[in-house]
Amino acid sequence: MGPLELAIENSLLKRELAETKETLRLIEDSLAREQSLALALADSNARAGELMASLEEAFEEQRTLANQLADANALAMELMRTRDAERRRAAELLEAKRALSDELAAGATYVRSLLPAPFSADGVAADWRFVPSAELGGDAFGYHWVGPDHFAVYLLDVCGHGLAATLLATSVLTLLRAERLGQTDFRRPEQVLRGLNDAFPMERHNNTYFTIWYGVYERTRREVTFASAGHPPAVLIGDGPRRELGTPNPMIGIANDADFECETIRVAPRDRLFVFSDGVYEVVQTDGTMVAYDDFMGELSRDPESKRTLDDCITFAKSRRGRDVLDDDFSMVRLEFA
Repeated sequence: MGPLELAIENSLLKRELAETKETLRLIEDSLAREQSLALALADSNARAGELMASLEEAFEEQRTLANQLADANALAMELMRTRDAERRRAAELLEAKRALSDELAAGATYVRSLLPAPFSADGVAADWRFVPSAELGGDAFGYHWVGPDHFAVYLLDVCGHGLAATLLATSVLTLLRAERLGQTDFRRPEQVLRGLNDAFPMERHNNTYFTIWYGVYERTRREVTFASAGHPPAVLIGDGPRRELGTPNPMIGIANDADFECETIRVAPRDRLFVFSDGVYEVVQTDGTMVAYDDFMGELSRDPESKRTLDDCITFAKSRRGRDVLDDDFSMVRLEFA
């Protein structure tokens, strides 16, 4: 092969080599682009996976919030039903309380209608105060002439509060006013207590018993014969030291076939006899302690010349309680002998 032919062949080889290199470069560039695209696609897929996970988490939170909202709505509905039921119950209780208050007021009015009118005649002046408690207790009292020369006075206190106590008290009061105890001399206090004990045994009256003070003033002899059954003693106040009039008899209704005794005391002109229930002095004070019996006795007999009035005693009780409404019935009868 001649020089010219060799030159031409070398030139062709160089051109083919250059074209091969260019082809290889293009292939490498293509591979690089494909690799870059593969990496970008992988990164995109990764981000897409993260986005899908975030979306799933967001959807889960939304489902949780939706469930919580549903629970909250259910609870709100239940609270509304409970509130409505409580309002209805409160209205029912208010109506029941109003009805009970009306019944208690009617009971107090009925008791008051049975009480005697104050009077002053034939050497005896009688007056009283009755302040029923918020719950209405079992206090009742009265006085009347037993024949032309004997004047009976009595005050009873049934255990407990409410209409049941009031009904028993009025039943006893009715018997005493009408003198309807068989084989009983109403001028004899011990016989009256015995008759009441026979007529009102606690086992026949819902296990209810009562206390009572019963006295009879004999005008011509100026004597008071009295008997008490578990009741606070009456107090006689005059020119001398005060005297407490009570006898150690059992409460009415707790002991069948019990014996009852009485005592007699003379009274002077202008002597005053106070008969009362324990609600007069068993008063809870503002500091939570109970008024001492001696404190009440001191108040009752303080300055005898001033003649403590029934209203003074009410003022004393209310001031110690710190309010106008007392926890127990306030019942007091005052007799003054001419």
